This record gives sequence, structure tokens and C-alpha cells, in this order.
Amino acid sequence: MSKLNPRAFLTRVYVPWPCHSSNELRIPACHSTIRIPSELPHAHCPLPTTATTTANNHLYNRGGLSVMTSTSHSPELSPVASRTSSESIRSDSTHEHSRSISDIEETIEETCYICDVIPHKGRGLVASRSLKRGELLFTEPPLFSFPLSPPPNNSSIMIALSQCSREQQQQYFTLANSFKEKKEILPAQGIFLSNYIPYRDANSGSGEDESGERGGIFLFASYFNSSCTPNVSRYWDASKRVMMFRTLWDIEDGEELCFNYGDILGTRADRIEELSTERGFVCLCEACNVMGESIEETLAQSDERRATIARLYDEVGSCGKEPTLGLRKIKKALRLLKDEHLVHYEASFCYDAFQFCAMVSDFVNAKQWIRKAYDVSVCTSGPESESARMFRMYLANPKAHPLAGILSKGVLSGPD
Repeated sequence: MSKLNPRAFLTRVYVPWPCHSSNELRIPACHSTIRIPSELPHAHCPLPTTATTTANNHLYNRGGLSVMTSTSHSPELSPVASRTSSESIRSDSTHEHSRSISDIEETIEETCYICDVIPHKGRGLVASRSLKRGELLFTEPPLFSFPLSPPPNNSSIMIALSQCSREQQQQYFTLANSFKEKKEILPAQGIFLSNYIPYRDANSGSGEDESGERGGIFLFASYFNSSCTPNVSRYWDASKRVMMFRTLWDIEDGEELCFNYGDILGTRADRIEELSTERGFVCLCEACNVMGESIEETLAQSDERRATIARLYDEVGSCGKEPTLGLRKIKKALRLLKDEHLVHYEASFCYDAFQFCAMVSDFVNAKQWIRKAYDVSVCTSGPESESARMFRMYLANPKAHPLAGILSKGVLSGPD
């Protein structure tokens, strides 16, 4: 049998929760599917079915209802009667029988957040009590979804909407449309492009959908605003076919709840450009709009830290035969993540550190690293996610990892 190549195992596998570019975690190729099979409770926010806001708020806010269009202007959609149209729905888009906002409200007893007006942003979600790190906010199935390559056209979206209830149709047309000024983009498509949440679905069909990359409309989650220092994670549960939203750290009563819609490790200029071009709004999060003295210096330092994290992430993947060097890079990356108040990549870096320790049979430190990876994974994706279950397995028996003992014995170090 040929000898295992350490570098070959430090590969990337998609994990459907926010990271830069493709949301990746380096795990062995044998663990290439990430699912969450557990039954999880829901929570809710009492959301209105109609509302109005001031004009042009969409320039400053990603929140789904920061800009409202009157439901009286929503197209009248009737169910598709023909077999041809119905079949095209099934092949091009996926309906998940999403509950309406009012349905969600009726099934929940405790409210942990409210919908409120955020200064300079419009509407958003705000914690109505103190929230603990890793707390589940709610889960939601998509109203419908489409492959993202190529993105759906207006007609496809209208056909998908015709399969929804009248209430869901009206709620869809109250979502923000950041592309209203672009006449070539019709309303239904503009709303989709402004609000879809990307995820990768391992259960997708064939054809255009082979990559599994999809964009879903989540009526309830559209209330989240975007932040480049998010305090909420999103995680696609492929077995339940719902998106999960959890807190990334302890959150105070009254604090806004946000997740990221773009590349968090790009420079401020790149992040603003990406969101403006692809989503049609200008990011006004705290990371992009630093206040106080030495603003330019503060932004430059943040840009440098985030660029370094991205670079280290790539470099660690090439250190399979140099575990000491790889561990140094990991510790530096974790310090920079802490400085930027980012949880993203922490589980991946900790898992890489575990692998390096396992390679040299340093199982004492390996257990410390995998415990940390497990703790972060529970926070971001839940205790029964496949990544958390895998980490729990290696915590119980680090020698079970396929890289265990592949290099000469040595002693590295645990987390700082």
C-alpha cells in the first residue's frame, strides 16, 4: 500500500456557513458531505406582513424589508394549471413549502429578538434579551430556490411564485429591491438578487444543478442586515432542508443581529464593491464605517489583518510535511481572527492544528485542538452537525484519524 501523502489530506471541503469565497473547512476527503440530521426548535420575531419605510434606504441596508414596495402593486399570480409549466418548476427551481411569516409566529412561544428600525439602515433584527454564544435563533426552509449558475430570469421567478400562497407572494414583493433603478432588471428578479441566500445542496438534482450551488429566498431571514463582522452564522441543514441561524458570541439585549453576504476577508474597498455590484447596496456595518480618530490607519490595519488571514489559510494547506511551521501559521491566524472579532475559519484552523499534532503522534495536544474545533463547530452549526460529530469522534479517539502517526514522532503545542 502506498504511503499516505499528508498534503493530500489537508484539502478543502465545502461547509455551508459563512466564510470568504466558497465557505470551506479542511477535512479529510472521506468526510466530504456535511449535513445536520437533528431536530431543532424554532424561535421567532413578530414580523408585520406590510410596512412602509423612507425612500432610498436600500442604498444603506441589506435588510430584506428596508425598502418596501406596496403590496397593491404586486403582480396577481394564479396557480400554474398546465403540466408543462408545473414540470418546468420542478426542473429549474425547488419549492420547500416555506411557511409564511405569520405561520412562524403562531408556532413559537418565546421571542428572543424583535424587528426594529436601525439608524441609517432601515429595518433589522435586534436581540430582545441577552443571547448566549451558539444559541439557535430559528430555522427556516426556503420559499423557493434556483441554481445560481446561471441566475434565474424574471419569468422563472414569477413561475416559482405562482406556486406559492397569496400571502407568500405578497410578502415576497415587500422584500427589498436594490436594483429598482436598473430598468433592465424586472422587479421579481431584482428582489431575488437582493435577498437570496446561497447554499450548497448535496441532494440537488442533475443538469445545471450538479454543482449543488443554489440561491434560496428565506422570507423571515430577509430581515437580517449584512455585516463584515457578523454575530450570526447560517448553516444549511441538508437533511431537514432548512437554514439554521445561530449566534456566534454572547449578544446583549438590544444588539443588532447580522450575518455576512459577502467576502469578509477582502479589503474594505473590495467588500463594498462586491456588495454594491452583486447585491446593489452599500455596506454601512461597523467594520466598513469606522468612527473616531485615525480612521484611515484603523481601516488599513483591518484590511491587512484580513488579507493575512486569507493568505495563512492558503499557506497552512501546503504545510502537510511541515507541522511545526503549519502550527505557527495557525496560531497567528487565530490571533488575527480574534483581533477582527471573527469566528469564521476558527474551526478549520483548529482542525488543521489537530491534524498536524496527530501526524506526529502528539495526541495530548491533538485532543486540545480537536476539543476547540468541536466547541466552535457546535456554536456555528449545532452539536449534531456532521462536522461536530466528526470532531467529537476524534476527541474520543484521536488515533482514529487517517493521518495519525504518518510522520516521525514529535511534540507540538496546544492552543494558546
